[in-house]
Amino acid sequence: MKKMTIAVVAIIAALAVAVAVLFALNWNAIQGRQQLLTDGELHLTHQTTGEVIVLAVADIEGLNPQPIEAVLRGGGQPGVNVEFYAVPFRDVMAAFIPYQDDVDYTVVFSAADGFATAMPQSEAMQGAYIALCVERGPFRLILPHDHFAQRWVHWLTGIELRL
Repeated sequence: MKKMTIAVVAIIAALAVAVAVLFALNWNAIQGRQQLLTDGELHLTHQTTGEVIVLAVADIEGLNPQPIEAVLRGGGQPGVNVEFYAVPFRDVMAAFIPYQDDVDYTVVFSAADGFATAMPQSEAMQGAYIALCVERGPFRLILPHDHFAQRWVHWLTGIELRL
């Protein structure tokens, strides 16, 4: 019985050390994501030019967000109509991101927790909205045509145009 106790304590100690080491190795990434959330920043990156534009909540508010209604479904429950104040993604593109109409970029929307969704620029320009939110981060990607909200991005912190 005593050997079993020593083995369990040794395993717990090894796991605690492993968690501490992993936490230390990821500290900079954790701090960077936390800073994005605290500052309420949205980083727009254009892959071909390498340009990164940092937007604050005030920048999106300056584009005159309008109320949009989207059906939020989840967990096998019936959909609920939710109103968001949002700006069409095409307006964000027109105001802040230099791009070419004749090139169909892939647009990658990234969250603070590492979740990301990608879509062709044509789809993003026609149906994506950048919403200002009180909960789940200052920015959220809303796709009203996405019937199950599977590609909605909560805690939106990055948008990248890729070739």
